[in-house]
Amino acid sequence: GYQFLKASDPNHPIWMNHAPRNSIAQLAFFNRGADIVGCDIYPVPLGGTGHSDLGDRTLASVGAYTRRMQDAAPGKPVWMVLQGFGWADLDETAGEKDRKEKRKPTLEESRFMAYDAIVNGARGILYWGTAYMGEAPVFWKELRSLIGELNDLLPVLSAPDASIDMQISLEETWGSLDRGVRALPKQVGDQVHFIVVNEWCDPLCYTLAGLDALNGKSYKDAATSLTVTVENGALTLPIRSYGVHVLQPVE
Repeated sequence: GYQFLKASDPNHPIWMNHAPRNSIAQLAFFNRGADIVGCDIYPVPLGGTGHSDLGDRTLASVGAYTRRMQDAAPGKPVWMVLQGFGWADLDETAGEKDRKEKRKPTLEESRFMAYDAIVNGARGILYWGTAYMGEAPVFWKELRSLIGELNDLLPVLSAPDASIDMQISLEETWGSLDRGVRALPKQVGDQVHFIVVNEWCDPLCYTLAGLDALNGKSYKDAATSLTVTVENGALTLPIRSYGVHVLQPVE
């Protein structure tokens, strides 16, 4: 099938989208017939949809499935499909209680899921379900604002990953921390930018070390107005639960 499609249309890549299911071996078998892979994962409301069969049913399952898609197709780009609806939108008989419980993602949730996919290696993001969302001016406005933010950030997102031997450490916490902070450094010309996500359900304080070449460089996250300067090869910042930092150099 792959050879037939490529012979018919050699100028377009073949993208294979999976459900959030199956073993790595099963996915890898099918991914032989794809140039780009990915999956759709819609975790809101948390733990209540049954959409994923991973043990992790949190917002961070988006990043977990992004890594899983890469494991099942080494060297191939990953495009992830994110949640553009509430689960109650798919049920014409849903009442008011169902619509509250099976709600749409908030802006903060949508923003985290997008950046969690990116930090974990996604090279494309799509949204499914907006055709079913009904009258939802607030959700639509918020989703459009997020997409506009990502569009404005394209020079950073499309830049190569920076070659930095970076280490991430966390201040001590009572949590088991089977998830934590992940960070992606991006090289834009002679400047390094950082995208950071907190995959844990509580606030954390993280340190990025190994940044000796950036000593004295200041960074700002526009969304929170947090600023920090690299000292002794490291920067340290607090981050909210399921939070995002887009640390850009201060000129």
